[in-house]
Amino acid sequence: MSFWDLSDGGQAKSETTYEAPTGGGEPIPDNTNVVAFAEKAEWSKFYQSEDEFINIQWRVTKPGAFKNRVIFQKLDVFGKDARAKDPKKKSDNAKRMLAAIDANAGGQLATVEGAPTSEDLTRCLSNKFMTIKVMKWEMDNDAGEKMSGNWISAVSPKSDVNEPVVQQQAQHNNGYGSGGTPMDDGDDIPFGPVTLI
Repeated sequence: MSFWDLSDGGQAKSETTYEAPTGGGEPIPDNTNVVAFAEKAEWSKFYQSEDEFINIQWRVTKPGAFKNRVIFQKLDVFGKDARAKDPKKKSDNAKRMLAAIDANAGGQLATVEGAPTSEDLTRCLSNKFMTIKVMKWEMDNDAGEKMSGNWISAVSPKSDVNEPVVQQQAQHNNGYGSGGTPMDDGDDIPFGPVTLI
């Protein structure tokens, strides 16, 4: 077996371009509850800064229409985001969100003395299932092009979630249907924008 063999029996080709699969086109619709778990939880640095925030990478498991989608959540627990209108409020909201995530994950992070390390975040938060409420954002980039993605507005204990209505209609229409809507960013998002991949 060659190092370059792929699981489908083919081989990775020596080509100059490659675009990784993104997990599915349009962002998850606004105000959607999904079941997800934290795949990664660690400290990261703001762009061109030494200031840190907590970065949580969520993987969606239910409903099936969004299964395996990844959403990044930025928690500015120290209020260091240079774009924040009210750094103290942003910090407080991020700490409340982190405390709720921890409570749904078993409450171990709350027992850590001082600020948790990346190892603490991984140990206490990873692979714990809960329900997250996904919102959407949309903004123009510097080139005037529309960008969109998802952010997390709430967490709660794991619960049943319904398949989206669009998905159900597609099944009733012999597989034909449409879905997806565009998305809004800015400092009004309480926990910083997240990116859909």
